[in-house]
Amino acid sequence: MFDYFKLFISLFIPWLIGAGVLSLFKRRFSASNWPRPVWLVFSFALGVGLISYLMFWSGLIGLSLKVFMAILTGLAGILAVFYLMKFAVFNRGKFLVKEKTWFKNLFSLNFKIDFLSIVKIILVLIIIFQTVFIFTAASLRPHIYVDILENWGWKAKVFFYQPDQAFNSQSSLFLGGESHRHYPLHVPLFMTWIYSWLGEVNDALVNVVFAFYFIALLILVYFTLRSWSKHGSWRNALNLALTAVLATLPLLNYHGFNAYADLPLTFYFTLAVVCFLNYLKNRSRLDLVLAALFAGLSIWVKNTGLVLSAVIFIVFLIYLINSYFKKDWRSVGKDFLFFCFWFVFFISPWLVFKEFFAIVYLGNPAIAWFHPEVIPAVFQQIFFLRSFHFWPGIFILILLFSWRQLFPGLSYSHGRIRISRARGEDYAIRMLFLIILGVIAAYFSLYLFTTHYEYVIDGTSVGRNFLTLMPISVLLAGLLLKDIFGNRVPKETQSPKVRSRSSI
Repeated sequence: MFDYFKLFISLFIPWLIGAGVLSLFKRRFSASNWPRPVWLVFSFALGVGLISYLMFWSGLIGLSLKVFMAILTGLAGILAVFYLMKFAVFNRGKFLVKEKTWFKNLFSLNFKIDFLSIVKIILVLIIIFQTVFIFTAASLRPHIYVDILENWGWKAKVFFYQPDQAFNSQSSLFLGGESHRHYPLHVPLFMTWIYSWLGEVNDALVNVVFAFYFIALLILVYFTLRSWSKHGSWRNALNLALTAVLATLPLLNYHGFNAYADLPLTFYFTLAVVCFLNYLKNRSRLDLVLAALFAGLSIWVKNTGLVLSAVIFIVFLIYLINSYFKKDWRSVGKDFLFFCFWFVFFISPWLVFKEFFAIVYLGNPAIAWFHPEVIPAVFQQIFFLRSFHFWPGIFILILLFSWRQLFPGLSYSHGRIRISRARGEDYAIRMLFLIILGVIAAYFSLYLFTTHYEYVIDGTSVGRNFLTLMPISVLLAGLLLKDIFGNRVPKETQSPKVRSRSSI
């Protein structure tokens, strides 16, 4: 039981650090109106990512892990006292009243014995069951798979037992050893952080961290759907249903209790996309800062984050080009440069480090001849062999059913296709759709034209790669189904004159 308490402390300190950094950003930039649970997820994501990132640089300059832990623990203690004083003195107990109201309305369940209330209760029970299952499986079984043991788990043990050798560029154990040296270090370093608090290597308890990624992803998706729609009984039921679909995806469940980097990558990429889309809604620069940091952290988690971040950049450029025709390109251009600054500021030291030590990216794939055989292999694995539930097929049907929302400038009448000016609203739908298309196109480019096709044929990479699309596909489905349930997606905070012009 004491080990669980130490595990809690090892996760609570990063959350406090993340909350402190987030509060600094909120003071500097105008804050968005996110629900409180989403701010908690942001704090967790920032804290966990920043601690592993700072561990890396402190190890390179020779700072011992014990000193690093002492510094962060002291800083977390100061933040804890500050937050307690803020809530107890400045709010004078009002915070607790607000929290009770928020908890009471968490799922907006009206305790009436009717069909919709029963459906909501069943959906909540499904989500709770999946969460309990993930936490139980994570805490009772160590990671046993070869690619975990020889890569993420092995590196974590090297950093824990031999930190001097792990940060010595002349050692054979530099960055955890020769095996997969090109892989980023977020997962092994944060596992080392957990080991250090536990005082031993415990491959069962360290899996609980990935269960927290799982529940944080569910919270993010559910409350994002809530914040992007008007409240209503049917709409809340839809949000719960989509969250339950995400919670029951087999591959997501699998990664919730195994120490792979794919779930953290999916988590940070989803955060970056959500913050970017929220920027389109309210033009808050805080959302841009968070989107840039989370995109950078996705690269720090896994090299595939380079591809995913590039897609976000390309979609942002498309939005910038579109703003030129709306006479709004100057402000959007400044925001784009602002986004680039924070992204480069955060992740460029790691990229420069990799270039200096000639550490390759994505396994340094070589250009290969066109391999069309990967196309049926990908579809077979998505829909059958690496099953994501029934969700991929359902999602495609939703896209086909909602084509007017995806392409609002197209119409068909009297046997002719007409192209007209689209309304400048619901940018979230079209930008999110472009991001999903961009990620799919990037993956297929790697599969078809590089030596990565081998990992498609042997079934290694497709499931892991397409896992990154599952949460944002659920978000897009929620936005597309809004009209059926009588709600609207938030619009950009622009003047009516600007919104009436053509858009993507």
